[in-house]
Amino acid sequence: MIDDVHLTHGLAGDELEPDWPPLVGPEVGVVLEHYPQLGGMLGLAWRSPRPLSAAALVDTRKGKAFVKRHHRSV
Repeated sequence: MIDDVHLTHGLAGDELEPDWPPLVGPEVGVVLEHYPQLGGMLGLAWRSPRPLSAAALVDTRKGKAFVKRHHRSV
């Protein structure tokens, strides 16, 4: 499981607050309700360190799933 602190890669090799809010368990849980074949979410395993990305690997009862949030215009 990951913790609530989420920093991203800066251009100078430093760590910065992300431009996009990171994915969180309740938000991902709502998305995964549309995919019952995954058997439900167990937790977030990883979040993308990219500053303009909101992506995560999610542990489910059937293995890992990749979830990414996009802007409505995409």
